[in-house]
Amino acid sequence: MTFGSQLETITNEFMGSNYTYRTLLLRISDHITEGNLEKLKFLCSDGIEEGELEEINSPLKLFKALERRKMIAIDDLSFLQQLLTNVNCIQLATTVEEFTLRRELELLGLNKQSQKMNQISGSTGNVGMVGAPCRGSHKGVEPDSKDGGLVREYETW
Repeated sequence: MTFGSQLETITNEFMGSNYTYRTLLLRISDHITEGNLEKLKFLCSDGIEEGELEEINSPLKLFKALERRKMIAIDDLSFLQQLLTNVNCIQLATTVEEFTLRRELELLGLNKQSQKMNQISGSTGNVGMVGAPCRGSHKGVEPDSKDGGLVREYETW
């Protein structure tokens, strides 16, 4: 299997499964050569002290150092993507970008689900508790037939 086909296989695995941030870093580390690791370390020398850089002998250790300094995180992989691009690991940078886009879409989907649940619970007044009695005052809105379908506010005790 050639290096290019290995990277294609990785990308297909990423795109076809619900993988985690840690899995992404692990898979990327598997495809970074020693030469590219040295280049990545050089590019990180402004943010990581020389002594620590000398101790880093694997991509995973580099990723941990970057995480400790909050230079990469699950919700911000832009620095990693830029590093990979700068050392000409374009397919790996693309994989990071695809992960980021997929995560954003998943978060948007969850946010939309949450908004729908809030709309549903807001319209019933029972904040997600099916069959729960309403106690105390309750404010809401209802159609006002006198105004041709406009909404009016109401309050009950």
